[in-house]
This record gives sequence, C-alpha cells and structure tokens, in this order.
Amino acid sequence: MDELPGIDGKRTLEMLADGASLSEILNELCSVIDAYASATSQVLLMDPTGHQLLPLAGPNFPPAVTAAFAPWPVGPNRGCCGTAAFLGKRVIVSDMSTDPRWPQDEQGEVARRFVMDHGLHAAWSPRRWRRSRTRRPIFAG
Repeated sequence: MDELPGIDGKRTLEMLADGASLSEILNELCSVIDAYASATSQVLLMDPTGHQLLPLAGPNFPPAVTAAFAPWPVGPNRGCCGTAAFLGKRVIVSDMSTDPRWPQDEQGEVARRFVMDHGLHAAWSPRRWRRSRTRRPIFAG
C-alpha cells in the first residue's frame, strides 16, 4: 500500500520518543492528511459515557465550529460523526445541505447552516470502534 506523502514513520516515532502527546501526534497526522487530500480533518474521542464526542485533534478544522459544537452528541441524525459513532459504521455525507442525518428541527438547521458557512459541505466518518465502544477516536474528514 502506498504511503501518504509527508507521513514519515520516523517522525512519528521521534514524536513518541520525545514524549509528544496523543493530541500532538494526531494533529501532525491531520495536517499531513489535510495537505494531501485538500481537506479539513478532525479526530473526535467518545467520552466515557458513550454519549458525546469530544475534539482531540484537527489543527485546520474551523475553531468556531469546534467551539460551537463541542461536545457533540452521539445518536441517530446527529450529523456525520454523531451518527457514525451511534451506528458503529462508516457514514458518508456528500452534501450537508440535503443530508437527512442532521437533527430535523430548527436547532439542527441552524447547526447545518453554521457548519456550511464555515466551509464544510461534505464529510465522512469511518467505523473505528472497539467492541466495548468506549474511548475510541473517530476521524472526520
């Protein structure tokens, strides 16, 4: 399998050896992915209760969106990440303006418009859960 340009295993090992935090390492990886894919990525961590997603990394993700929606609830029709965490499977949203997985009320419409006003129009969240479904990061791109 081809590696992403800019992802240097040696650099990651050096960060680990130097005592970098998980957040620092994931921020580095998000930066490389963002540059490679011309995207904006974020890694979220499910809280211990399994009911919320908390931001862990994403240096290029719009800070206003992170601040407005952290923590983000897990559940059906909770956008891409909240739905993926709830279902435990990959969710792909090709057009946020019409996707039904946002809350279907006035608050959900305000959230959808806010996110889109900050340049986010599509998203995907892969299935990445342990069997216990606890404390596992979820990636959003």
